[in-house]
Amino acid sequence: MFMKRVVGSRILGERVIVPKKLLNEILLEVKSFQNINWNNFAKILNVNVSTLRHDWRKKCIALPLKHFKLILDFHPSLHFKDLEKYLIVLDSSWGQRLGKKSKHDYIIKIPKIDQDFAEFYGILAGDGCVYNDLSGFCISGNSILDKNYIEIYVSNLIYKLFKIKPRIYYSKTQKSIRGIVYSKQIAEFWFSKRI
Repeated sequence: MFMKRVVGSRILGERVIVPKKLLNEILLEVKSFQNINWNNFAKILNVNVSTLRHDWRKKCIALPLKHFKLILDFHPSLHFKDLEKYLIVLDSSWGQRLGKKSKHDYIIKIPKIDQDFAEFYGILAGDGCVYNDLSGFCISGNSILDKNYIEIYVSNLIYKLFKIKPRIYYSKTQKSIRGIVYSKQIAEFWFSKRI
């Protein structure tokens, strides 16, 4: 609704870093002015309540600029221009730039096309996807039925092919498990092969 989401619920777009104390004051002021609870506040912003209360309010991570401006729109005396001097606005590619310099800057092994590759390609085609921004890929399954399959078998196959282990995530609202690899190099590899 507000920003482009990619598979895996990641949000693309500019982000803003707001000092923790200031962000807390803004969120509490808007919540009080609108006379809403945290759940309804999160629904209005189209985010999970834990994103609002934990990630933004407590951890004070960078939040999407469009969401921050929307929060300000809910209060007549809060204006972005008045707060701009306290903020750090990050462009939409800031995470990728930081990632290139992080410990996760892997040198990916591009596999030969063999039986393991063919099996993994079938898994990706059946239960996975390559993110449309080419930031990586994901394999999904049922968190009960496919737990060992994704955590052990698929993870080991990915490591055997690319020398990288996927991150494993469980949904809090559904019985689903995802093995995710964030690698632009691998995602671009899939598109270049066009098998």
